[in-house]
Amino acid sequence: WKLLVPVSMVNILASALVMKLFIPDYAGATAALNGGGLTGFLVSLLGDGLVAELPRAIALLIANTLILAVVWTLIQRQIHEERARVESRLAPFRDAPAVDRAASGVQPAIGD
Repeated sequence: WKLLVPVSMVNILASALVMKLFIPDYAGATAALNGGGLTGFLVSLLGDGLVAELPRAIALLIANTLILAVVWTLIQRQIHEERARVESRLAPFRDAPAVDRAASGVQPAIGD
């Protein structure tokens, strides 16, 4: 809840922005098909709809990759902070000498 909802909202906003900025040019793809040459061959092979949507698809891939990189960085930072916090709380116990129960006369608790 605390991670996926904000990430999905950012993803929706980024997708909407990219889709608004990269409007497919179907007329240009059709013109490239009619122009012939290597470009015309590729357009005829892939289809003018795919060629028109290709810039938008690449931009969406880049936007989602950037969102993924930011989320991974934030998660890694949180993991390192939590690990440092736990290690700092456990440091006094790690540095303390071990207690020999038999020598100290302490009776073990039930289940030890």
